[in-house]
Amino acid sequence: MLRPFAILTAAWWLWCAISLNVVATAQAAGSQEPAPQGQSSTTTTNRYEGKVVESIRLPGVADSDRQHLLQLLPQKAGEPLDHNRVRDSIRALYGTGRFADIQAEVTPSGEAIVLTFTTSPNFFVGAVNVEGAPTRPNSNQIINASKFDLGEHYTREKLTRAIDNVRQLMQENGYYQARVTAESTSDSVTQQVNILFHVTAGAQAHVGKVDVTGSSGLSPAEVEIIAHMETGDRLTSARVSGSLRLLRKRFQKQSRALAQVSISQQTYHPETNSVDFTFQIDPGPVVVIYATGFHISRGVLKKEIPVYEENAVDDDLLNEGRRNLLDYLQTKGHFDASVDIEKEFEPKIMKVIYKIDPGPQHKLALVEITGNKNFVDTAKLRSYLEIQPASRFAICMTCS
Repeated sequence: MLRPFAILTAAWWLWCAISLNVVATAQAAGSQEPAPQGQSSTTTTNRYEGKVVESIRLPGVADSDRQHLLQLLPQKAGEPLDHNRVRDSIRALYGTGRFADIQAEVTPSGEAIVLTFTTSPNFFVGAVNVEGAPTRPNSNQIINASKFDLGEHYTREKLTRAIDNVRQLMQENGYYQARVTAESTSDSVTQQVNILFHVTAGAQAHVGKVDVTGSSGLSPAEVEIIAHMETGDRLTSARVSGSLRLLRKRFQKQSRALAQVSISQQTYHPETNSVDFTFQIDPGPVVVIYATGFHISRGVLKKEIPVYEENAVDDDLLNEGRRNLLDYLQTKGHFDASVDIEKEFEPKIMKVIYKIDPGPQHKLALVEITGNKNFVDTAKLRSYLEIQPASRFAICMTCS
């Protein structure tokens, strides 16, 4: 089975378009003068240009694929050797994505010649497995971290990057002493490489010293309590991400949607197998959001304005909130409503004001259903409608 096209970095085939290696075979005694001592037997294709190609060989290619590849070649057996066709044949073989290197060799055979394309195959990722994975990260998480995809072009450089990615994943889960190796097994028939990662997790690190920088005014002890990340706790990726989430939640409750919380530094101490953390915390101003001109409850504001959900304040989110409020007003009958946004800044407060001009309230006055009165129960049909006439207006439903 032919592999999908792979982008190849090698460009030496351009040289092959200029000259081909010609391997001279031993002829019967006296049939050919031997090459002078020290002279290369390599000649240019001009010497054999126009000679009939007796056969084309593809050594190392499976029998099931050889005929298909031969059909792709512009240079055919039984036709004169053509420099340009050989060049295009090399291109065609590269185009299959199956080969890393290609050499074209011409061998005299009586009055004809034999054309051989010697190839070095590309290999592609096959099965990827893990041996020795801990509970977390598990085997599937390690395979995902390797970033190997089934069928992609395999290189040693990609394997090295994959090992580094797995080591990084192990460290993120507290395994700073983990040993990660990999072995690859190649199948020349299928051109697949099966990869097996060997993981020795070692002891899981624990939380060392916790420090804090920024303008929050929080002490390291307070950060430890809020973040549930105290000295001696077992270190996991869930604990680290959870600490950030809990700190952000603390400031969300204070209406500080612009609060910035991050881990600015992590320092591993191999002698104690512990990691010191420094949190950078800047609360930012208190963000107050309200509406004027029309009563909008606090619950509706939180539902319709995505600032609360995204824990961020930017023009895109504020404008999305404006559009949502317009939709909400239309459900209340204010189809001509307009909403503008105004920002006011104070030393420690940022105000976002949605100024609403609701316009007149429209009410549905009449729903009229016409047609065959025997078709359906009009009362039942009316109950299916999502919009109903205002109760203070008369409802007129006529059927013919």
